[in-house]
Amino acid sequence: MKNIFLYLLTVLFIAIIGCQSEEQDALSWEISSPSGEISMQINFVEEDSSLVYNIFHTIRDTPVTVIKQSPLGVVRSDDDFSGSLRFVKVSDTREDADAYIMNTGKRLENEAPYKTFTLSFLSVNDNPLEIHARAYNDGVAFRYAFPDTSLEEKQVLLEQTAFTVPQNSVKWAMPYQEPAPWSPAYETTYTNASPAGTESGTKLGWGYPVLFKSGNHWFSVAEANVNRSYTGSRLLNIQDSLTYTLEFPNPEEIFGIGSIHPVSTLPWKTPWRVIIMGDSPGVILESNLIHHLSKPAVFEDFSQFLPGRASWSWWSDHNSPQDYNKLVPYIDLSAEMG
Repeated sequence: MKNIFLYLLTVLFIAIIGCQSEEQDALSWEISSPSGEISMQINFVEEDSSLVYNIFHTIRDTPVTVIKQSPLGVVRSDDDFSGSLRFVKVSDTREDADAYIMNTGKRLENEAPYKTFTLSFLSVNDNPLEIHARAYNDGVAFRYAFPDTSLEEKQVLLEQTAFTVPQNSVKWAMPYQEPAPWSPAYETTYTNASPAGTESGTKLGWGYPVLFKSGNHWFSVAEANVNRSYTGSRLLNIQDSLTYTLEFPNPEEIFGIGSIHPVSTLPWKTPWRVIIMGDSPGVILESNLIHHLSKPAVFEDFSQFLPGRASWSWWSDHNSPQDYNKLVPYIDLSAEMG
């Protein structure tokens, strides 16, 4: 009888441990590229029911963390999706491919296989949030989505999204310009292999894309598929910090028109947050990942647009685009030059 009791106790103990293990596994989700060299791991933090992620890149069978544990989340004016979340489900991982023709750019015919899944959560107020993740052979991307339907406009106050890079990383980055009548204009000089913890000279962060190098790993942070329902963003780090937070425009940039905070009815999807990576800067240069993730042009027939010579009035006369009569001579000159 004693042996039977010990046996049953052992079986019960193993069952409990097994359940705990399955529960723990359910709090972490990972997606890998078709090649298996790039992966993104999303983890559920039990202490505050928030989300964090890591990104890994493998060279010669050695995986390295290129984006260290960094937060995910969104705060809307009517609800907080940065913590107190409840996990609902994860979709099956699906394999797909982007295939399309480009009229201009780096590559005429594009075909890019990827793997993707969707994570679903509920806020403390039972509002749904999805995270869409994709892993390509040259990078990863993720975005937030609010899948329910509402004609009432919702406003995003901030994204919790951040990117923490490894120690001893260096970067090539463009300081974000201070608001002025002609800026930010994305015309400042990039830093050249400065330490990743260096703060922008303008104290306003960095414009996209930002290129990093850690050891033999090169990776670039950018965004894709920005549309009228959302705002373009920038990256910001303080001196000696390796964590780059995603920031909306400065209030001074909009000159009192509208809001810096995006507004939309539901359903609603944010732009893609993109990390392109490889073992050389050439991989990033040749990548069309931004195009893969962006919505195709609405206009489909480009046959009427042919290459030719052009003349430009703006450089010598800033106000000329507002005056039809000033533009006509430039149009005629372009036609004469062929």
